[in-house]
Amino acid sequence: MTINIEDAIAWMREREGQVYYSMEDRDGPDSYDCSSSVYYALRSAGASSAGWAVNTEYEHDWLVNNGYELIAENQEWNAQRGDIFIYGRRGYSAGAGGHTGMFVDSDNIIHCNYARNGITVNNHDAIWNAAGQPYFYAYRLTNPDAQAEEVKKGWQKDDDGYWYARANGSYPKDQFEKIDGTWYYFDENGYMLSDKWKQRLDGTWYYFDESGEMATDWNKINEKWYYFNRDGAMYTGWVKYYDNWYYFDAQNGEMKSDTFVRYNDGWYLLLPDGRMADKPEFTVEPDGLITTK
Repeated sequence: MTINIEDAIAWMREREGQVYYSMEDRDGPDSYDCSSSVYYALRSAGASSAGWAVNTEYEHDWLVNNGYELIAENQEWNAQRGDIFIYGRRGYSAGAGGHTGMFVDSDNIIHCNYARNGITVNNHDAIWNAAGQPYFYAYRLTNPDAQAEEVKKGWQKDDDGYWYARANGSYPKDQFEKIDGTWYYFDENGYMLSDKWKQRLDGTWYYFDESGEMATDWNKINEKWYYFNRDGAMYTGWVKYYDNWYYFDAQNGEMKSDTFVRYNDGWYLLLPDGRMADKPEFTVEPDGLITTK
């Protein structure tokens, strides 16, 4: 019997933000509670069956039977990826009296919890303090599979897309991240945006191409031209590029071309390639049609 810690964490990660919390319907596939999620995660990683999804009271013995050892009881310890914590004294931790989850690195845990109605990653100490600093136990696998000891790093992929594992086992989520000199954006579940727009709270728009890279400079998107600065922010309004002026729609950022644009108190002619015409000559036909030379 061999448990692969990485497989257990991957099971939790695949359901992050995809399932909800329930102590009544705790056997999945749409809902779990804290202990059943740990149970099924470890079962998927090679742990033996207990015949049922053990609660926090029975979890202690089940972990020991599967090669875990108690490494800390209500005292500080240096947490590692894959460690299991259980809140609540034995004999009093069943139901809402206890909580359990798994460390993804030395500071953060992944757990199914009532407060966020599902599986989330949170800072352990923040959760422990918010719970009133309950009595706790910490367990660690004594003979982890060699593959489990080696934390997966770099780009990872599953059926939902790509994510990026940092050297410490954590991963970017709901944020910009610069990787090997290129900027990417990862959504609230940690997946890389590709061929998508992202708007920041200040209203600035960014675009991430099919490879996930943040757009800069000129980009043609869905047959429309846009211009982005070095930081990836989409331009709107007038932009001078070398010796030519271009106008980008104030609402959607599309480059205007082969049309007139009204700006302040005047009208400006934009050529088919988007450049502002320099001193164009106009002819007004009897029917009102305006032509240029």
